[in-house]
Amino acid sequence: MSPVEAEAEVIRSRLRAGSKTFVKCMSTSQVSGALKYQEALVEKRNLRVKIMKHEQQLFKLRNESLRLE
Repeated sequence: MSPVEAEAEVIRSRLRAGSKTFVKCMSTSQVSGALKYQEALVEKRNLRVKIMKHEQQLFKLRNESLRLE
């Protein structure tokens, strides 16, 4: 794990823990970076859900086409 990843993990864990004093002592760029990271995780999760739904649709269509043949 790189130093940047390690620092990001510390920030993530402390944000999850809800440490308000920690967030207060963070610089603005650290807070915005941590928030952007959290937003990216949410976006990534949303995209995974969309992909899974599309894969399910493809699977259903394949099964139906095989059934019709």
